[in-house]
Amino acid sequence: MNISKRRSAALVGIAAVVATSAAVMIAPQSHAAERDGSCNTGELCYFFNSNEQGSVSDFRSSVGNLGDSQPSCFEFKGGGNGKGKCVKNNAASVWNRTSKPVTVYFNSSYAGDSQTIAAGSKANLKPGLKNNNASHQIGGSSTPGGGGGHSGVNGPISRSEVLSRGMDWVRINVPYSMDGYHNDRNGKSYRTDCSGFVSMALHVSQSYSTVSLPDILQRISWNELKPGDVVGTLGAGTGGSDGHVVLFNGWANSSHTRFKTLEERGHGHGSISYEREINFPVGSHYAKPYRYNHITN
Repeated sequence: MNISKRRSAALVGIAAVVATSAAVMIAPQSHAAERDGSCNTGELCYFFNSNEQGSVSDFRSSVGNLGDSQPSCFEFKGGGNGKGKCVKNNAASVWNRTSKPVTVYFNSSYAGDSQTIAAGSKANLKPGLKNNNASHQIGGSSTPGGGGGHSGVNGPISRSEVLSRGMDWVRINVPYSMDGYHNDRNGKSYRTDCSGFVSMALHVSQSYSTVSLPDILQRISWNELKPGDVVGTLGAGTGGSDGHVVLFNGWANSSHTRFKTLEERGHGHGSISYEREINFPVGSHYAKPYRYNHITN
C-alpha cells in the first residue's frame, strides 16, 4: 500500500472513532430525563412533600391514570421521603418545568376538581387536591367550578360529578348539623349531616337518611368499589347515632383495608376528606359498600 492510501485509511479510521465517541456521548442526552427521579427542564415534577421537598416523580407527557398500587402505579423515584410510593393520591407539591400550563386532576381521565400550574411555576397542591391527585394534563386547563357536570335531579350522574359535588362542600368545610341546610351548586338545599351530604353529592331530590338511602342504592362487594360509590351503616336500625355514610374516594393502602372518603363528619369536623377502615363500626352496625342506582360509569 502506498503512503497516500495509508494516510487515507488512517483518516477514515480516526473519523470512525470520533463518530462512535460522539454517538456514545450524545445518546444519553436524547434518552434520559423522563422518569429518572430528577426534575429536568421540560418535565412536570410531583413532590411527595410540600414546597418541592421529598422524593420526586417526573413526567414529559399527560397521564390519565397514575395507578392505584404497585407494581402498576407510577411511583416517586427520587431520593428522600416518599421514595417508592405511588404518585396517585400522594403528591403535595408540583414544579411545572414544561413550556405549557399543566392541570392536575382529582379523578382519573382528567376529571373532577383541578388545579392549573402555569409554565415554569411551582405550587403546593390546594386543600382537597393535596394527596388526592389522580391524573394530569400537560397543556390542559381547569374548568371554572372544578369539574362541573350536567346531571339533573334524580338523573344519571358520573362518578367525577359525584366527587366534584362533594368537593364543593369540602372546600368550604360546611359545618355538620342534623338540623341545618346548605345549598348545592345549583341552589338546591340539602341537610348538612352525613346522609344529607351524600344525597347532595348524588344530586337526588331530597335529603335521605341512613335508614332510607338503600331505597336508591344497591349493595356491592368491597372489591367492586370505585370512587363515587357509597360506604355506610344503612337501613333499618341505623337512625341517629347508629348510622353514618360516606363517599368512597379511593383506596388508602395496597391491601385495600383502608380507604379515602369525602364526608360530613360530626364533632366539629364538618365536610372533610378523611380516611377509614373497611367495615368501620357505628353502634352495633358495620359499614358496607353500596352503589347509586343511576351512576353512569
